[in-house]
Amino acid sequence: MLRSPVLLRRVLVVLLAVAALGATSACDGVTPNAATVGSHAVTRKVLFEDLDAEAKAAAKAGANQVGADGNPLSSPVGDVADSYTTAASATALTNRVHDLLFGEILKELHTSVTAADTTAAKNALCADATTGQPAADGSCAALDSYPAAYRSFLLAKQARSAAFQTALLKRSYPEVKAKAPSALRQVCFNAAGVADDATAKQIVAAVTGGATLTAAADAANKGAASAKAGTPQPVCLYLTDAPDSILKASTGQATQVTNGQGNLFVVQVTGRQAATAAEFAASPPRNDTAMSKIVEALFEKLARHIPISVDPRFGTWDLKNLSVVAPDRPAGMAPTTTSPLTALGGSTPTP
Repeated sequence: MLRSPVLLRRVLVVLLAVAALGATSACDGVTPNAATVGSHAVTRKVLFEDLDAEAKAAAKAGANQVGADGNPLSSPVGDVADSYTTAASATALTNRVHDLLFGEILKELHTSVTAADTTAAKNALCADATTGQPAADGSCAALDSYPAAYRSFLLAKQARSAAFQTALLKRSYPEVKAKAPSALRQVCFNAAGVADDATAKQIVAAVTGGATLTAAADAANKGAASAKAGTPQPVCLYLTDAPDSILKASTGQATQVTNGQGNLFVVQVTGRQAATAAEFAASPPRNDTAMSKIVEALFEKLARHIPISVDPRFGTWDLKNLSVVAPDRPAGMAPTTTSPLTALGGSTPTP
């Protein structure tokens, strides 16, 4: 399905530095546009500016600016106006196409980016790598090395991506509820982080004996030099995403669980429920095929009338993966237009 990690946040890996941005008009016999989405265009000038911003930011961070072949522009090459820049330009162009495509679909869904989307976008992009939390002073180290205009684009794109996903999932909810209701089923529980296996066993035994999870956690902390257990927090996971140890536990039962990061928890199951539309839109299941097909079909329907054209110098549009695929070699042909009639399932090139 369409997920934030695929559609909402891409790490731009820049392999080249662009030396000049001026030669982008049709005078040189080359279309000024790198891509078009509906009636909107991504000009070559804008694309080169994005690449320049990324290259300069990478240089500040001490990143290598040459391709594997040692060529600063990567291979195949040409002058700046006609460069067949490969991975970096395809990635940067994908970001611009996504931004325009999601904007067009938001119009079809009669919705727009909210202040909450913008705040969430900044929090996502600017979160501290260690704590996962935004800086208290509002700074954004992840974007500080970029020029102001490019920073603004990245934030706006992240916000639009989040709004797009939320709107798409909200629109999908009634059909998911009717055709794949099991996708919405969740198991809910209270979870308390614990310091070690001995503490986990102590708390499980106390809950099994009739204590509440909160009381058992407090008892484990009593007299300890440092906290042995955290305050229990309510959590709900989709059945397709929950670990077997939780799925096998009956309501009221406590069990210990280790998450993917190796952290140990004691959880007490409180029951099962179906996710509401708001819950589904905020956090859909990650591993439900039936639900994914419904959401993808809706995306196809909405994108059907939004043609996407990519200048073959920069690649071709891959509808299945929603990305620009860099060319293997220079292509001296007219741009290829791909109609999203078969969105996420294939493409129909036309001259």
